[in-house]
Amino acid sequence: MSRKLATTIKDSAIPGKWKRIAEAYAAFANNDGTNIYPTKGKLGAKAGCSPDTVYRQTPDLLACGLLSVASSHVCRIENCNKGSHHYTGRQGKYTTAYNLHVENLQNAETYLSAKCLKVNAAKCRQVLAANCGTDSGIKETPAPPSLGIAQNSSALTGGIDQSTNQPASGAQDQKSKSNPVGVGEAKKEEKQNQPRIEPREMPFSGSVVEEAELLRHMGKCFNAFRNGAKPTDAELGLFMDVMAKCHENCCFPEQAMEYAQKHMPPKLVGGLRSVKGLWNAVCAENVSSTNGLIAQYKDHSVETCGLCKKELAAMPCSRCHGSTYGKPSIERGKPYCGDCMKLPKYRRESGNRSFLTAGDI
Repeated sequence: MSRKLATTIKDSAIPGKWKRIAEAYAAFANNDGTNIYPTKGKLGAKAGCSPDTVYRQTPDLLACGLLSVASSHVCRIENCNKGSHHYTGRQGKYTTAYNLHVENLQNAETYLSAKCLKVNAAKCRQVLAANCGTDSGIKETPAPPSLGIAQNSSALTGGIDQSTNQPASGAQDQKSKSNPVGVGEAKKEEKQNQPRIEPREMPFSGSVVEEAELLRHMGKCFNAFRNGAKPTDAELGLFMDVMAKCHENCCFPEQAMEYAQKHMPPKLVGGLRSVKGLWNAVCAENVSSTNGLIAQYKDHSVETCGLCKKELAAMPCSRCHGSTYGKPSIERGKPYCGDCMKLPKYRRESGNRSFLTAGDI
């Protein structure tokens, strides 16, 4: 420990936040300024700060020439290579060796003081004059006639008549012309009422999908929109393309999403968590017409799908709500027990359908 170097740095004009770090380095140096290799934690404890502060201020001490990385050092650790890095004796733990140059102290004072002033100037905020009825002790200067305001008003008071403490007529007229009352609010309200996407006619049925219906389907597909998040204009446009593509294949986007979440691997389902990911799986150019998301949904059959059969096996009968004993008869995606399957088809589905067609009997 060199008390002489620490005292020299303490008496210098280096700004405080660098001075305490430099004193900590000097406390671990030899009298000639060499052999400085403590950890940043020990330096922070000596300087009364955190190790992060030592990490932040050390580059500035190197830049001003007060510190330099040593090419060699002397220590008692046999396994240390005595180079620019000191081995602490624990596996994988090294520290950097430094040299302290007191001869560059004057240059360090100039460099660090200039940097401190530059940082403080950047942090200073601009203070504006208060717009009130006071003259701040300055003699009132009447406003010139060319400004079109009253003669007994002043520029210090923002065009306020000193005798009545009311805005002068010329200043009030000029303010009303530059900022008409209610125009900005009316434009903002009009912009909010306008739909963000134009309605589109669906190619299969000719029905028109508007923004409200689009948002309803987006809420069924994504939890974020269901919980109140608002989609962007780009997401609305992409989901409108998804709606049109699904409409061509007689399905809805939420049906394809439900199929993907239940039957596809989690790695592939992760790509459908955004509107862009769903668009890539449905409308992109490289989507396969035989193995894409919509194609897989259309080819899916509840009667042959193992996952769906296992799920329906645990459900009660769709008609009598009795037990199927783990072996239901599946028809139109619904489980039925053996007794209900003996009934005619129209009786099994009488409570589940609003009408029957001739082909169903």
